[in-house]
Amino acid sequence: MFATVKGVRLFFDVEGLGLAPSGLGMVAKEPCFVLHGGPGMDHSDFKPRLSPLAETMQLVDVDHRGTGRSERVPGETCPIDQMADDLAWIIHGGPRWAERRCQRASPGW
Repeated sequence: MFATVKGVRLFFDVEGLGLAPSGLGMVAKEPCFVLHGGPGMDHSDFKPRLSPLAETMQLVDVDHRGTGRSERVPGETCPIDQMADDLAWIIHGGPRWAERRCQRASPGW
């Protein structure tokens, strides 16, 4: 999927159901936003190892601007505060996640 933030198309992929059966009803799974490391990486590095977590939470893999499947942009338009704003937009722009507590998986950076 893509989200356009400040004119830049950002790629993100959702893995796992947002709801899980519980008794006669359904309960929401917590989303976990998976953030890859520095420039040149993308979300696919984590897929094989993190996919099993989709049984207990909904994984949202994000390719930062200028990386992976996201739109290529000049490096100077990718400061860390802009990438934080991008992620905030994806989290709060999606009604499925806005009301739920979110987890974060990131190796650093």
